[in-house]
Amino acid sequence: MKKAFCALSIVATSLALSTSSPAEDVVRTTTSTISGGTITEFSPSESVVIQSETTTTPVRYWVTRDTTWVDETGAPVTVERIQRGLPITVRYIHEGDRDIASRVIVHREARMTKARAKALKEYYDKLADKSEGREKANAEALEEYYDKLADHLKD
Repeated sequence: MKKAFCALSIVATSLALSTSSPAEDVVRTTTSTISGGTITEFSPSESVVIQSETTTTPVRYWVTRDTTWVDETGAPVTVERIQRGLPITVRYIHEGDRDIASRVIVHREARMTKARAKALKEYYDKLADKSEGREKANAEALEEYYDKLADHLKD
């Protein structure tokens, strides 16, 4: 009787220890999303802002140490190569109120078109309106540059 009680106690104890609590059963899934556009702003180790052809406002993606930067062949890209105007594709995960870039594919520099020059002119016009000081002066200069460039380009 004592042996049966001990065996029953051991089985009950091991069942209790092997049962997980509801909090441990939570499965977290993350969904990776892809977006593309042209770089309008870049701060290494902080963020990249792109203007997509499908949205009217630029979108900021936060960059971490885990963010990989590659070209179209999958070869690593150095930070020095990243600049405004380059077309990129961003794979990102939405965490809280931030979009965290996990992989960025830097495409070959796009050919400047009249539509692209107009879009960049509009972007810098909006940036100049909400900026001050040196940033405002730079945005105004770039707005003027893309305005003149758009006048000289053919469709």
